[in-house]
Amino acid sequence: MAQPWLYNPEDVPVVARTKFPTNVHMLDVVSSESDVMLPHFFEKEETVTTEVYLRVLMDVVKPWMKTVASGRPYVFQQDDAHMSHLIQNWISDNVNMFWSKEFWPLNNPDLNPLEY
Repeated sequence: MAQPWLYNPEDVPVVARTKFPTNVHMLDVVSSESDVMLPHFFEKEETVTTEVYLRVLMDVVKPWMKTVASGRPYVFQQDDAHMSHLIQNWISDNVNMFWSKEFWPLNNPDLNPLEY
């Protein structure tokens, strides 16, 4: 049996959508010991370029990792969102151990728990 709303187009609700929805860019960092960095929200309308991402790594992520690790060794790994040579070189020079994008299985949902 057909649904009554299929017969009268006037009964179908209008759902207004903007052509250009707002984007929110955010960075999450979680340690293997379940330490969670407060989410870093990028500025409104800010494009997350390599330079912007590198600034956040230097000013936000690295100090947080240093505090959380408290001298313990750690491995830094990330997805392929910003894996330019500049970023890879900075990470390899500034963290204890780094799994490069060639080593890290990028699309494994079991290994990327923050992709939502």
